[in-house]
Amino acid sequence: MSISPRVYAVDGKFTGQQKDVYDLVHEAYKASVAMCRPGTQWRDVHMKSARVIAEGLQQWGIWKSSVDAALESGAISVFYPHGVGHLVGLKVRDTGHPENVNPQSYYGARLRVDLELKENYLITVEPGCYFARAFIEDQEIREKYKDHIQWSEAEKWKSFGGVRLEDDILITKGEAESLTNVVPK
Repeated sequence: MSISPRVYAVDGKFTGQQKDVYDLVHEAYKASVAMCRPGTQWRDVHMKSARVIAEGLQQWGIWKSSVDAALESGAISVFYPHGVGHLVGLKVRDTGHPENVNPQSYYGARLRVDLELKENYLITVEPGCYFARAFIEDQEIREKYKDHIQWSEAEKWKSFGGVRLEDDILITKGEAESLTNVVPK
């Protein structure tokens, strides 16, 4: 079992921005886990989590363009730069079956796993939303996504950092089982 990252408020209570981002990532997490069933393509789980986060960012005025355009352009990767998870096996981060890993980018993220979920697979679900100063201030990134990101709005969040929630999920015949859910979120 891996150690699952959690985010806690230092003084026991989130600020408004912190709570908003935490709640958004938690929604992406729940939507992702709900999809973890045999027969589901892992890329679809990632794309669902990215859409949930992109829709939240739209509510905060981050996008100039539509959610669909922001996703298709890869602009979501500025705020969600990694895939939704990876297999857990002999290595902490198994890539799965190398012959099944598609090098294609899904909304700007390179997935470490691209396969159909099967019963007894153990996989992490770890969506995140970040406001990394290095990305927000990067002039090449700003130019690349100038038609999609409202940079003045993104600037308002850059001191925040980000949130990621992770659990180890066992794929079962029915609902997926979290093996690390005993750790409070």
